[in-house]
Amino acid sequence: MKERSSDRLSLVRSTRRLIRLLSSSADQVALFDLIAYYLEIFAVLLNIVTMENGEKTDKENQEPAQPDNQGPDDKEPPQPDIVQKSIGVLGKWHIWICLAIFLVKFPVAWHQLSIVFVAPRMEFSCFNASLDKCDPSCSLHIFNRSIFTDTIISEWDLVCSRKYLADFAQMVTMLGILFGNMVFGYLSDKYGRKNPLLWAVILQATSGTIAGFSPWFPLFLLMRFLAALATGGTMVTSFVLTMELIGTQWRTIICILYQIPFNLGHLLLPVISYFLRDWRYFQAAISLPSIILVFYYWVLPESPRWLLAGGKKEQAIDVLETAAKHNGLPTKNIRTDVDEYFQRKGDSEETEKRKGNIMDLVRTPIMRTYTIAVCFNWIVCGLCFFGVSQFIGQLGGNIFLNVALSAVIQLPSTFFACWSTKAWGRKLTLIFANILSGVSLLLIGFVPSDPAWIKPTLSTAGMFGLALAFPTVYIYSGELFPTMVRNIGVGTSSMCARIGSMVAPFVASLVTIEPWIPPIIFGIVPLIGAVLCLKLPETLDCKLPDTVEEAEMFEVNSRNKKTEKSDTNSTQMVQFWFLLMTMLSKILNPLLVISFLFYINLSRSQSIAYKKCLEYSEAVYQKEDYVGGRIIKETRSKIMPQCALFDNPLIIGGKPAKLKEFPHMAAIGFGMSEDEDIAWLCGGTLISERHVLTAAHCTVSRNGPPQKVKLGAVALNDTNSYVQIKSVDKFVNHPEYKRPKKYNDIAILFLNSPVVFSPFIRPACLNSLDTMNYNFAKATGFGKQRFGDAEGNPILFKVKLNIIQKDICEKYIVFRKREMPNGLVDSMLCAGDLEGGKDTCQGDSGGPLQVVLDEPYCMYNIIGVTSFGRLCGMKNSPGLYSRVSHFVSWIESVIWP
Repeated sequence: MKERSSDRLSLVRSTRRLIRLLSSSADQVALFDLIAYYLEIFAVLLNIVTMENGEKTDKENQEPAQPDNQGPDDKEPPQPDIVQKSIGVLGKWHIWICLAIFLVKFPVAWHQLSIVFVAPRMEFSCFNASLDKCDPSCSLHIFNRSIFTDTIISEWDLVCSRKYLADFAQMVTMLGILFGNMVFGYLSDKYGRKNPLLWAVILQATSGTIAGFSPWFPLFLLMRFLAALATGGTMVTSFVLTMELIGTQWRTIICILYQIPFNLGHLLLPVISYFLRDWRYFQAAISLPSIILVFYYWVLPESPRWLLAGGKKEQAIDVLETAAKHNGLPTKNIRTDVDEYFQRKGDSEETEKRKGNIMDLVRTPIMRTYTIAVCFNWIVCGLCFFGVSQFIGQLGGNIFLNVALSAVIQLPSTFFACWSTKAWGRKLTLIFANILSGVSLLLIGFVPSDPAWIKPTLSTAGMFGLALAFPTVYIYSGELFPTMVRNIGVGTSSMCARIGSMVAPFVASLVTIEPWIPPIIFGIVPLIGAVLCLKLPETLDCKLPDTVEEAEMFEVNSRNKKTEKSDTNSTQMVQFWFLLMTMLSKILNPLLVISFLFYINLSRSQSIAYKKCLEYSEAVYQKEDYVGGRIIKETRSKIMPQCALFDNPLIIGGKPAKLKEFPHMAAIGFGMSEDEDIAWLCGGTLISERHVLTAAHCTVSRNGPPQKVKLGAVALNDTNSYVQIKSVDKFVNHPEYKRPKKYNDIAILFLNSPVVFSPFIRPACLNSLDTMNYNFAKATGFGKQRFGDAEGNPILFKVKLNIIQKDICEKYIVFRKREMPNGLVDSMLCAGDLEGGKDTCQGDSGGPLQVVLDEPYCMYNIIGVTSFGRLCGMKNSPGLYSRVSHFVSWIESVIWP
């Protein structure tokens, strides 16, 4: 009792430290510290549960044996738990075998989720730049390889009219897992658990590796299907083998811990992809480790329960005696016990004639109820888990971090499942998980998008509930179905999860019709699952059934258990509600922190700058009057797009820009206050009503600081009414800009009065993503047209430049050591044409390097600010630009503090 009190005190202290950690400022929250505290709390909880189980076992062992006065209709089930009696509840042998089986879950996670990195979204364009990227006459596409060097998208050109083939590859994977659950479920019930597991491992390693080096897409699909087939097989056979080896008291904890390797494999997947950006090497890396598992032939035993149920007496005795020896238990009575077992059960040859089949799952009304309820809850897990995962995957930011965080969310739920399935039972845990996920996901369809943290928080709570439901329904279904059809039952029900996961992308795509439809569907389905759980019996601490008749006795056993324990019901209810409130209080803060971590990642793309981008995009549209009505002519207003970005196709090689084509372009003037005396020496970008983004070196000249900004003009001498000229009130250079260094070459000009937006003048968006997703970008400016020209160009010119990767740029860029002592750094962006002929030049400094956004419509995204170069337009002489995404936080703090 003192030890348990000490453990509870440690639990309280650990929880307090976790709360203090969560209460600290957001930038002090370390993700790995958070995980460490979860592990610490879980370890203490595990110790408490273990001690309570041990005390319960001691008490049961001290109870005197009851006389055998049962009648023939009330006799005990034909098979006593001879396995647990012979090899113990949990020993060294159990732990060794479980650790070996757990390793199987790493490749399962890798193959099931690998499509995220095998077929990620890639930006692309037509090789013929004069054609649209999806123009039917475009025969060759160029892909952005800044994040992934090669994927199946770029390998087989799965874009435009072939885009559906990438989705088809994912469907093939889920279909393969579905068939794997069925096929290997049948094989393992007929041929044992061990051999089908080894067959699946070999198939997984070979087909997965061949898929990585497939020269043809159809061969890749075939090998992907076979690898998924094997993955489904390893899932069902390894889980059932684990369940059948562990004693009743440890079955819950071990079978839930069995899910943690999947979470860790999920967490390791983005790490593998981060270092292996080519899909072929990545596919090989997740497939080849399975070859090691072939050695399980000499490590894993056959399931003694399957051997006994199948009448294989001698093989069962060998396994039981081996396990007993490793656990330090006597073996002299094992053969006698097995003989008595078969005497009660009947002749082994007669037993072998009665093989389980899938019809046993629906042969009786009670089994039909069990099967329908369990299968529907598996559909809930597959449909909603993968659907919500897709929602989280659509959040902006780093793909590797997003996937890792979605894996981290599942860890606390697994730890919680270890406690709740033992304290509350399987039934109540599954109901709680379904209600939590259902209500959370339903609310997503009704809550507003502002503030932005609401929906990520609700999706996190929904993911927590779904991740809690997965291990619970796994162990629940394994306990409900009898031994003779356990693999068929688990395989069939798990197959339903695959059906749900195949439907999930189509449900998520309904957002294009109405944004509230997917969360409503994802929310209602778990609530239906919770209602169906009411028809299921509780299986906590029950002996695994061997026959359908024994499985149906769960209802009677549950009622008897309630009768025997009626004197402790009040105490247990008080403990239940106390523990419920305690655990909910422990869940709340971590959920909010994990959501906040997602929100931080999300804020990179949905920052203040992004919100302003959406706001400024409204200036693309303008109200125009028109005469409407067929009978009565009346003047009405309608919204008309005033976009010129697509009206004037880009002309390659540096050609004049068209009016309204670059409404954010600014010319920066120096000198006297009178317009005719102004020297227009630099360019800039309008980014708000009163702010222009430019280069820091453009704030100093022989003529003093910048004085004027001209907007809306495509010629410096343009004096039309749509042109606006503003005085510069002040400027702010980046605090770390130090001449003559080229680093942090970025500044903000403050105008003396707000700009009036029009189709000719409109701010641009700031790129807030750390990763580059573009192969090409447009540069604009009033600078020189060739190196050595005496003056700049009075006409606004545009040019299409290649984005040059850092390692390539470093080979060609020429700079002085005092200018760039650290070489090319991450805050710089390299662009140009290594063949020569296209570049920015003197007078273009401070101007934008930009790409067009698909959403918001008709908006440019500024990815760079023209900084410097050596020889304009010469071969092997690229230019350097300040990377805007690196400075967004600073820009926001200056403009929108």
